[in-house]
Amino acid sequence: MVDHHNPPDELPPAFALVDPKLPGYPFRDLAGCAVAAKLEWALRFSQGPFFGAPVCLLAARPANGAIAVDAVRLVNLVETGRAMELVVPGMVPLERTRIAGLASGADVLVLDAPAQAKLLGRAFPEASLEIEDIGPLVRQFLPAFAGRSLLAIQAESSEARYRDRPPAEIDTLADLFRALVLERERERLAPALRRMDLVTLGTLADLMPLVDENRILVRQGLEVLRRGERTGLRQLLMKKDLLGKRISATDVAWQVAPLLNSAGRMGEPGKATRLFLAEALAEIEGLVADLLEMDSRRRTLGEGAWQAVLAQARESFTASDGRCVLVHDERITRGITGIMASRLQNFFKAPAVVVAETGDRAVGSIRASAQGFIAGFFDRFARHFTGSGGHDFAGGFSMSRDSLAGFLEDYAARIGEMEPPGKGEEALAIDAEVPLGYLTPDLVKVVDLFEPYGEGNPHLLFLTRGLRIAQCELIGRKDLNHLKLLFDAGKSRWPAVYWNAAARFPSEFAIGDQVDVVYRLERNTWGSAENLRLNVVDLAK
Repeated sequence: MVDHHNPPDELPPAFALVDPKLPGYPFRDLAGCAVAAKLEWALRFSQGPFFGAPVCLLAARPANGAIAVDAVRLVNLVETGRAMELVVPGMVPLERTRIAGLASGADVLVLDAPAQAKLLGRAFPEASLEIEDIGPLVRQFLPAFAGRSLLAIQAESSEARYRDRPPAEIDTLADLFRALVLERERERLAPALRRMDLVTLGTLADLMPLVDENRILVRQGLEVLRRGERTGLRQLLMKKDLLGKRISATDVAWQVAPLLNSAGRMGEPGKATRLFLAEALAEIEGLVADLLEMDSRRRTLGEGAWQAVLAQARESFTASDGRCVLVHDERITRGITGIMASRLQNFFKAPAVVVAETGDRAVGSIRASAQGFIAGFFDRFARHFTGSGGHDFAGGFSMSRDSLAGFLEDYAARIGEMEPPGKGEEALAIDAEVPLGYLTPDLVKVVDLFEPYGEGNPHLLFLTRGLRIAQCELIGRKDLNHLKLLFDAGKSRWPAVYWNAAARFPSEFAIGDQVDVVYRLERNTWGSAENLRLNVVDLAK
């Protein structure tokens, strides 16, 4: 059984359970597509010669008259044990050290076998330890590291900065061995790696935090996505004017994922699936057109529902003393409950619950930014639900339609028991102050280094003081709610947008004013042109 949701208290009987939220896995916030992809990767790796074969990596070095011997045991590239022995030559037999246990039944591997054999011979003169040099394989598969010592490799490695302990030669040797194995198995693992674009789409669509392992997966998937190897997806990118451009996680999250999600939200998920599988161009073009049309309908439904429930949401927010927002309306369809809950959560800065009726059932979506709120909600109202589950910050539930009235009454009576969300003005976390002279196009190179951006890894936020407002105009599709600005930075001028700020101009700032600006630097594409602009978060005279 493969899943990525919070597991129930009583686990189902299964031959194997694969879920990163079960105890033992180091990163719990993988999307379901990432779990499936890693399972495929593991199954492909299991067909190779390294699967299940334990290895013991040794690194010996002189240490003030003694010999320091580090050892790490790996099985399937995962560390299962390590030891460090400081050995006075000839004083302790090998079998009485922890090294012997790690080496038992394993291939013992070193880098630079002649030098290592000499040191190990001094440390354990009575022992016969068979070692194998990985140097020849390094020269064949990783020529950039050929002939270099572990210390030299370690000095240039970026791995050390991410460890929770000081770097050691044995860690460098383990990293080198893993890289060697992955390079040797590249062809076997290649089909799984070519599907990383799907992992990126799923991770971003499911709003998984872009930290830890997800950052690696999404970054790799964006590279696959930019190559446009998947015919149906390439056509979709072309329609969104993204093909051939440096597609970012933000582009996927805002322009691609909603289109694909619209099929499921509008009750036709098969059309999104067929887009990935179709090969005939005519079929693909028809599917893309259908997705665009469904997305348009989804947005129209969402906007209509939003206008219909906003007053109810305000009443609910006030009645719960800001603890939660709950709306229930016959105009809300099942396909938009999640979107509505997210929008209400962002609007009220509080947990939000949206309930829709479908046939003889009622289904709901819940979104919250507070750790533990959703789990507590499910526990408190469990007697009404026929099913519930999800993540720490997004969940769903279902119940019979006959139970809905009782649930709503129970909610009104007991929501006061829930912990209210944190209050207070939201502070801006500015990453760096950029002086006027450093506000140049080269700043985007720094921005690119920290990609991908999204949940858990917000865009870099910069502050520049003393920008002069050279131009300002109102913009907007329906209402002129936004500002288009041009800032004079002295040696350069910078276009900018300031969303939902029309009411501040010109009462709080005007053309000619010098202002301090907090902003994100972003690429703005229009047609075949691409330029940099500032996305203003706040400014003050």
